Amino acid sequence: MGSPSGPGPLPPAVTAPILRTHIYGDTQKLVEEHLKRFDIADREQALNNLNSFTEKVLQAESDGNWEALSKETTASGGFQFVKGSVEPALNRLEKYMGRMPWRDKLLEHKDASQLFPEQQTLLFLGDILDKKIDKTTGAGDALLARIFSGDKQGMLEAYYKMHHTSPEKLTTKNKERIKRIFGLKVGSNSTDTLRNLP
Repeated sequence: MGSPSGPGPLPPAVTAPILRTHIYGDTQKLVEEHLKRFDIADREQALNNLNSFTEKVLQAESDGNWEALSKETTASGGFQFVKGSVEPALNRLEKYMGRMPWRDKLLEHKDASQLFPEQQTLLFLGDILDKKIDKTTGAGDALLARIFSGDKQGMLEAYYKMHHTSPEKLTTKNKERIKRIFGLKVGSNSTDTLRNLP
């Protein structure tokens, strides 16, 4: 019951922690292993930024459909792994996490859509976090640092250089769609991020 002069003071607002939809459990353990080689002051923010990047790639690749199958290539799953990229991605993951219990089945069919979403995310992050770019030492880590810092342009460049197999084949419409997903401006006045990419 309120006092005659009205209700009492409101309690202080409580800020709810950000719920990361991709970076938790085993995926967080994997990411924490990789974060050791970076000088990052705010690890929580870095995890949140990587979570955001992961969601953007998932949307760009499959509109968030974990069971997606490409009609044109062997790409499958939420992150659209082509069959030839499954084993190298799994090897990168297992370098840090040990042998995955679902390894043999995956190598048998090489269809990422048959994995649970958490397993697909592990495969994606295991691949991205240990990938080299054109065998250039440090180039991958430089892009990862931009992802961890929340740099939208860096996230887009990382997507094209570290995950997408053939950005040069994208239509203008698809390039614009992907820029919007990554939160970048589309149109003649914006910097064309893709101009200097293969």
